[in-house]
Amino acid sequence: MYDAVAGVPASRDVPSGIDDLEFIAAWHSAHRCLDETGDALPGGLRDVAMSGWETVAAAHAIALRYSDPLEAIGRAAASGGDTDTIASIVGAIAGARDGGAVFPRELVERLSCHETLTRIVNDLWLATTRQLNANSPET
Repeated sequence: MYDAVAGVPASRDVPSGIDDLEFIAAWHSAHRCLDETGDALPGGLRDVAMSGWETVAAAHAIALRYSDPLEAIGRAAASGGDTDTIASIVGAIAGARDGGAVFPRELVERLSCHETLTRIVNDLWLATTRQLNANSPET
């Protein structure tokens, strides 16, 4: 989220500090699928195993592949395998990248505890931007 708020472009690169070889292999496998053409979800991003490293890698790749957050979430939810987790992570990435306003209000308002969730999202966004401003070389 920090990178998204800071305006750092999303990347296929393995996040810094990750040294788990299984995670790195899953990350590269998932992101290699981004080179496939067409609108369909690539085969390597379907029926993803329920291991943490494969789930996170697939979610990140899906969020990169589809710029429309609702399409990305829908594709993740229909992908097979650990769909609820992958779709949740895709939604979190999209919200961090594009801001909570990308989600239609009528959908957000259907969530239980949407007021609490909206407050938490706004507080997290504010805390992140404050941290960015505090670390900015201009301050």
